[in-house]
Amino acid sequence: MSRDAGFPIADIDTGYFEDAKLKDLWQRLRDPGQMAYAVALHQATVLASWRQGCRVTVRQACPMWLVVDDDILAALVAVHLLDRGGRLPLTSWTEWFLPAQKRREERREAGRIGGLASGRSRTTDGRRTPKQPLTDAEPDRPSVPTDKQTDDGRADLEAFLEVRFRVPTPAQRTFMDGYCRTFDATGPERAARLILSHPDDPIGALKDDLAAFRNKRKEEAQAQEEPKPKPRRATLSPENQRIARLMREADEEREQERLERMVAS
Repeated sequence: MSRDAGFPIADIDTGYFEDAKLKDLWQRLRDPGQMAYAVALHQATVLASWRQGCRVTVRQACPMWLVVDDDILAALVAVHLLDRGGRLPLTSWTEWFLPAQKRREERREAGRIGGLASGRSRTTDGRRTPKQPLTDAEPDRPSVPTDKQTDDGRADLEAFLEVRFRVPTPAQRTFMDGYCRTFDATGPERAARLILSHPDDPIGALKDDLAAFRNKRKEEAQAQEEPKPKPRRATLSPENQRIARLMREADEEREQERLERMVAS
């Protein structure tokens, strides 16, 4: 393991066995032996990923005395403890590993700036002084709150992490949630395709797509509206029609007489 790769000690949530995904896993397996088997495979994947500093597959992490059972693997994927590639979901991995990695780099930078030397940071009897920073292998607290809720397995969030290397901001997340609700069950996959094809501006691509979709729906709704009836012209009664005809004939006679006087003069 290189100095900049993984960690010899992993951040593990102390509420692991109370996690909703573990409870969902039990509802699927309903067998103590299979449950223990599944937990062992998942924890092996977690620890191996922290050791290597990247998401390894469950088959790569599997201890030599176990084999990866396809049914167990399918159950782990179904409850989003692993993704379809047999790795830890990108969302949860990023939210746990990256903060630990950042803390490590901050400690190194603090040591470089302060000119700390390991010989001066310990007492003569070898014990660490109260002000000595923790080592890379000793996380002082969980990287994220243990009650933090994630949406492991949601395709659009994983795609965003893949192209932007961070989770969405609160405003971006609110917009992405609304976008997915607009398209119901197909929303996350639709968003993921757009995000992956527009890595420089994924949110802009989603906004353009949403605007185009709404305009199309508006045009379809307008096309389905019944055309408004044209106003009907008022019709004259027979008597009024006769009067109108006589008035036109009188006008024509007067015009004829005017023309004849002009010719005679």
